[in-house]
Amino acid sequence: MSLYLFIQAFAMLFVILDAVGNAPIFYALTSDRSAKERRDIAKKSAITAASILFIFAFLGWYIFEFFGITIYDFEIAGGIILLLVALDNLTGETPRTRRLSSTDLAIVPLATPLYAGPGSILTVMYLMHPPFTPLMCVFSIVTNILIAWLLMVYSEKLFSTIGSVGTKAVVRIMGLIIAAMAIMFIRKGIMGVMQEVLS
Repeated sequence: MSLYLFIQAFAMLFVILDAVGNAPIFYALTSDRSAKERRDIAKKSAITAASILFIFAFLGWYIFEFFGITIYDFEIAGGIILLLVALDNLTGETPRTRRLSSTDLAIVPLATPLYAGPGSILTVMYLMHPPFTPLMCVFSIVTNILIAWLLMVYSEKLFSTIGSVGTKAVVRIMGLIIAAMAIMFIRKGIMGVMQEVLS
């Protein structure tokens, strides 16, 4: 097997999953939780995201066909979820995420659609086919989720030096970025649906 293809498979998912970019979002959404809760949320998020990616890697096309949905539908739904989260953070209201249990928050919006989002799901489905192999896909998922988990676990240390004022600023800024990501998901989904209709 080609080492180059293993590296390429890892890199493709690394860019789409964006563990580095999602670390500050994780911190912003869990900044009011205890250190133990954050570790618990990080663990559950990583396990859930990995499970979702594995399921869609091996069964994705069958799932879409069975329910009659497309990746574009998934993008629109994920975008709406992210937009609701972003609006809470931007308006300064008590975010829905803070009213969620650790398990609920770990699953939505962290595990999906942030980590195991439409882009990541489509990528792992692609990696199951030549020139890649299922082993390369599994390697890519495991390594990327491990990196994501480590960044979530140590996000407090990375951002604790900025203080309470800085934390509030990060929450607001990340709220804006999450909103932009949500609009991107929705836009790409709508454009995909329109292309299907026109074709």
